[in-house]
Amino acid sequence: MSYRPKYFALNEVVHPGAIQALGERAWTLMDERILRGADWLRELFGPCTINGKFGGKGFTESGLRDPFTKTGAPFSQHKFGRALDLKFHKVTCTEVYEYIIRNPTQARENGITCVEDIRDTKGQWLHIDCRLLPESFPDNGVLVVRG
Repeated sequence: MSYRPKYFALNEVVHPGAIQALGERAWTLMDERILRGADWLRELFGPCTINGKFGGKGFTESGLRDPFTKTGAPFSQHKFGRALDLKFHKVTCTEVYEYIIRNPTQARENGITCVEDIRDTKGQWLHIDCRLLPESFPDNGVLVVRG
């Protein structure tokens, strides 16, 4: 992987077990498109947490997840290094979600192809991912999935 995010450390995007097993090589498990997307949102909206402490809670599965975790769907984009759940410090997740929905071309240019419907996350985090979309999907759109 050639891209390293400007604003996020390895332990913020990769689960602890992968870091323990691979050290810095755990970066290779992440899709650089999602890291670029996270940096883009960080530049637009300010500080955000992926893994780590936020709102009195500790998060370890908001980036790359252990493939055997019970958290999320069996083939979640998180398990392939293509998804992140962001918690913003200065704006609401709903505001960022609405920005992406209003600016899908900009989101796609920055690696984000999909968001989870904010109603499913109850505004507690913003799920973004960089999954491949079907050829029939509009080139200028962002897919919205329901949890």
